[in-house]
Amino acid sequence: MHFVYFSSVKSMAEESNGTLDELFPPKPTTAYGKSKIEAEKLVAEYGREYGFTTTSLRLPMVYGPGNKGNIYKMIEAIDKRRFIMIGTGDNRRSMVFVGNVVDAALAIVEDNKADGKVYIVTDGVDYTVRDLYRTIAKELGKKPLPFHVPLGIARILAGVGDIGGSIFKKPLLFNSDVLKKLIGSLTFSSAKIQSEIGFKPKYNLYNTINETIMSYREDRSIYMKSRN
Repeated sequence: MHFVYFSSVKSMAEESNGTLDELFPPKPTTAYGKSKIEAEKLVAEYGREYGFTTTSLRLPMVYGPGNKGNIYKMIEAIDKRRFIMIGTGDNRRSMVFVGNVVDAALAIVEDNKADGKVYIVTDGVDYTVRDLYRTIAKELGKKPLPFHVPLGIARILAGVGDIGGSIFKKPLLFNSDVLKKLIGSLTFSSAKIQSEIGFKPKYNLYNTINETIMSYREDRSIYMKSRN
């Protein structure tokens, strides 16, 4: 028996100044991230205690048909002309297509060298927000908006949100924490699983965006029919 636990890169960090790999000492800052790192430890301990093989796969943002996460929300916002880029969009993010996750898991269960180990799985491509915007807009048949919110203005608005949050005793929709996530970079290396297991990601945003957009359109069609 080989148990594969799907963990998250949030067990490592929420932001980074460079590309992180498995040697980076985990520093989770959220309850979600802390729960993931503890779960990784429990999985490995139970495997050793009860004699079965275990591996944890740390995943960044997962996207693909049927996934209703951040990329789906971004697609919807671009489709409805509601997405406005903050800054120049040069910040980078690692992501992983669902098909790469499946392939990585299948490669893992066929290799006993993965026992008790942790691997990061990504597309092997770090996408800028600008790349995401342009690629999604093109597939939707939309033109990106010809303007963006300058960082200086965004910081002023975030400061207003901070003040409002302190007044109303709860976080507002836009504040410094939200801005930090929107303009920050968070990238990871999947070189270890490629070198040790031989897994090579076949999919990326550019050769799968049509599938994801098609899924989005099907969902929209079902939703609109249900309203009629």
